[in-house]
Amino acid sequence: AEEWFIPWQKDLSDQDLGQALRGIRQRATGENGVCAIKVMANQLHGIENNLKHVIKPPPGPQFFRFFKVFENAIWVWLRRDDIVAQAVSRVMAQQTGINHATHGEKHFAGKLMTGYRDDYNAATRYDYDGILRECTAITLENLVWRDFFKNFKISPITFLYEEIIADPSLGHLDIMASAAGVDGPWTKEHRKLVKIGNSRNQSFIDMFYRDSAARRFH
Repeated sequence: AEEWFIPWQKDLSDQDLGQALRGIRQRATGENGVCAIKVMANQLHGIENNLKHVIKPPPGPQFFRFFKVFENAIWVWLRRDDIVAQAVSRVMAQQTGINHATHGEKHFAGKLMTGYRDDYNAATRYDYDGILRECTAITLENLVWRDFFKNFKISPITFLYEEIIADPSLGHLDIMASAAGVDGPWTKEHRKLVKIGNSRNQSFIDMFYRDSAARRFH
């Protein structure tokens, strides 16, 4: 799944948004007929703000328009259990300009390092306030999704990042295929992206826990 709604973070009122939605659905639908779209919590406001030109008035809770567009979807919630590690990764990405890496293959992901180098983040600096800010943001993002699912009585398929990367059988793909009604047999393809966190990430994590306690978690 790709983040098709990134362009929706700006005002698109001068466009035919109904046609834009149909275009997203078409581009996001694979050969098996399954449409898969990735949406981040920080994209919801922009999406909702543009949808007011398509769906009005909003007769429900926050992000009602977004829900109406996808009310028949199978919702999959992927989150990370270790939000400090996630926050450190975000700060690293901000400082290096690199969000993803592969072993050498080309890939569609943005801000990509082709061919992993263990020293790619050697010049990064420890930033307590930056990590704390990202911990807060991640916590709020998770709470927004919890509130969204509660408001619209959705029971999402929930995966933890840590469990997925530790499962060589890729069992989460079986769960999603079953939920989407995709009949086998089919071939599982391992991710081309590689985990870029290294010992420097861990050192920042350790420093953050030490400093957060010393600062009384402020």
